[in-house]
Amino acid sequence: MKKLLKLSIFLMILSIFIFPSNAVTKLYPKATVKLPIKAFESDIAVYNKYIFYNIAYRDLEHYKTYSKSLFSKEKAKQINQVGDAYTVKLPVFKILSDQKLYSIAQFGGGFMGGINIFQLTKETAVNKSDFSNGISIEVDTLKNKLSFFPNPQYMNQGKVGSLYSSFYNDIQKFEYTSKDILKIAPLFSSITKDYTYAVNYKYNNPNDHDDESQDKNSSTIEAPGIIAINNSNYKNEMIIPDVQNMVMGDGKIYYYKKEANKGLYSVYSYSLKNKSTELICSNAKFDDNILSNSINYFPVKNNIFFMGDKNHSKLFTISNKKPKLLYSSMKRVLTNGNVVAILSQHKKNSEVKILNEKGIEIANIRVPNNQSDMFIYKNELIVWSWQDRTVRYYNIPAK
Repeated sequence: MKKLLKLSIFLMILSIFIFPSNAVTKLYPKATVKLPIKAFESDIAVYNKYIFYNIAYRDLEHYKTYSKSLFSKEKAKQINQVGDAYTVKLPVFKILSDQKLYSIAQFGGGFMGGINIFQLTKETAVNKSDFSNGISIEVDTLKNKLSFFPNPQYMNQGKVGSLYSSFYNDIQKFEYTSKDILKIAPLFSSITKDYTYAVNYKYNNPNDHDDESQDKNSSTIEAPGIIAINNSNYKNEMIIPDVQNMVMGDGKIYYYKKEANKGLYSVYSYSLKNKSTELICSNAKFDDNILSNSINYFPVKNNIFFMGDKNHSKLFTISNKKPKLLYSSMKRVLTNGNVVAILSQHKKNSEVKILNEKGIEIANIRVPNNQSDMFIYKNELIVWSWQDRTVRYYNIPAK
């Protein structure tokens, strides 16, 4: 009997390792907060157990930003106030590659327009910039500042045929319109200790009628490739030619290139340490508009997820170097770099699935509203709905 008991225990332990449990953890709110109905007209964020929201006034020409504790009854605190005579868009909140919370909003229009970027804490909002429209901005995490490349198309000040650089994972991308599904910001900075990584383009502006050599019938922007800029002497080195996109990973650059088959792409990773290239996936479909205001692929640990199919409405991951369809009919997709959160809206409620780096569901949330949205920071997730004016706070699996 003892031998049989020992054998059964051994087989049970062995089965745990060979056949791991696919149990999905049901998550319940750790806290709930009621907000004014106007707070649900724009983005809401969570950051270190505080929520952040905006209230618009004066016909959307001004807004105020508030912070409120999730675990105390203290009143919400106004930490910022922004206005512009030529109107200002309600801001979006982003966790940037320095793991700090920012509020980003466009103001004005044309050459009179620009962008407001504020770094937020529960107590203050620090103005980090008043940049003009269209420039390319990235966080320098080592120097705790924002760096940028100028925009040659601004006021047609670029020289035809000249090359210019841009941060492809520009923090201004993802304005989170109602049609956007993927809602992320750069997870890793393109600026490292020794090098800055960017995409080179060739300037060719058909509206620049002062240059006789300008091709008036072409608005093509050529992309010679991904470059490494030495931070000491500012010399450029071409590291990946003929590529017009890039996303930074942990010590890697991810990018895709068009295959022979129309509309299909291959995804690669480039190691910054070994300077070696690896094929990750073939037969993937991407938006190849190099001037697009969105990025449709992102790293989660050592894997890649991307939005594909018509209108980028389906979520894929990569398995055995091929695309693997995970989900469709989603309202929102988020990531913190360790997990992926997807929000689906049903007839009577909303559902959030938490996926690990392989695309396997590890946790699940049910919300009793069919119109919801969400925000993620590390292991903090909030889901909110204007229908009951409630923000629900969850702790999600960190890995």
